[in-house]
Amino acid sequence: MVSVGACEADDAATNRPSQSSSAVLPSVTPYGSGQVPPSDTPIGSASPDRAEPVWTTQVADIVEGSDPWLSQVIRGDGTWLVRAIAGDGQSGLVPLDPTTGTVIGEPAPPTLPEDIFCGERRLRGDVLCAWDDAIHKIDPATGQMRDKPFARVEQLRLLGVEAVEGGALAVGMRGVVPVAAAFGPAGEPRWQIDIAVEGCYVQNPEYRVSIASVGREARVSLAAYQFNLDMVSGKVLVGACGLAAFAPDGSMAVAQVYGDEPAPPHSYSGPDGSVRTVIDVGSAAQVVGFEQGLKGYFAATDDERLRLFDAASGDLAWTEDWQYGRVQAWDAQNLYLSGRYGLSAVRLDNGRTEWTWAGTPGMAVRTAVLTKSAGLVAATSSGVSGVDPASGNEIWSIEGPDLAGWYWAPAGLGPEAAKAGNTVAFIGTGHDTLTRIDAPPLAP
Repeated sequence: MVSVGACEADDAATNRPSQSSSAVLPSVTPYGSGQVPPSDTPIGSASPDRAEPVWTTQVADIVEGSDPWLSQVIRGDGTWLVRAIAGDGQSGLVPLDPTTGTVIGEPAPPTLPEDIFCGERRLRGDVLCAWDDAIHKIDPATGQMRDKPFARVEQLRLLGVEAVEGGALAVGMRGVVPVAAAFGPAGEPRWQIDIAVEGCYVQNPEYRVSIASVGREARVSLAAYQFNLDMVSGKVLVGACGLAAFAPDGSMAVAQVYGDEPAPPHSYSGPDGSVRTVIDVGSAAQVVGFEQGLKGYFAATDDERLRLFDAASGDLAWTEDWQYGRVQAWDAQNLYLSGRYGLSAVRLDNGRTEWTWAGTPGMAVRTAVLTKSAGLVAATSSGVSGVDPASGNEIWSIEGPDLAGWYWAPAGLGPEAAKAGNTVAFIGTGHDTLTRIDAPPLAP
């Protein structure tokens, strides 16, 4: 599983979380793309085919209460399990029929706390959700909580939980101290450890937690704390401060956000004793780890540049000027980035920009995902568009400035999960709608 460093979405207007535990929805960062790209850069077609969503569901139709607000979508047993907040700061888990977008049963009253944190992976068929000091099992077919808590951790404010190999892992805070706790498949306690990175501090950790399970390892992000745990022994294999990403082989890249974070170690040992590289990429707003052609890479972006590193050696492969860029997806040939001029394809081997799609004048690219056989699906300030990754041509579009804010793929979260199919669901910019889009496959 690839660990992706993601910025928080700006939800100050609603004061409600857009992210929860390891099921954090990939956030979007609007970038102004009104400037004209260089004249030798091809732009998408001016007259794309018009498309229509499969369905759009209003959050007000799936949950009872005032000011309904959609927070999260989770896979269920033949359902999409939606978490919606409404009324007096409470949330409900509602199963939707993915073929129609309608509620299975009746609109749910929000009876759970607003601040709950649900994992993406299931444990023995159940979704795990944490709030306060307890972990609860949720039936994904009904959205109902099982009779008793799965596990409880006294004096710990839980902020994330995920099913991992052999059981579950929860992370949270005891006062100002980050803590990780492991449990067996029946909720039996295994171990609990304090996480310490000297010189690193947690500020506002809520809604900034992710847990990626890779074999016996768990790679955890808790606000500024970035660490890798051995799930068998409970040992912290490596810890760092700032942003971090892991390549599939376990090598790690660490970036500073504020410039005063303590430097990471140069390497660390995996559970089998193998030595893994740790790269300090310096200042960055995003760092992404991935593998193509059996070779691992790290890409780092900031306001002025894009850099690519060899994950195994830590060497810098190339650097390119890039304003306000963010890596959205990748394949064997290219990185796909949003930036000042729109959405671009940048070659992995040399950093050359192959094409830039700018859409209509003044349009901003919010985010993009690469599907299995339908090319890129891009959310913009004008709606949603399909873009051919080979040419940068716009193939189809759906108009609606409020249509697409936060994306989710039924196969899971993140760029790699989206490649499992051609279906992408979008939470609207106001968190008041959920829209399913089935992107048409590219012509052979």
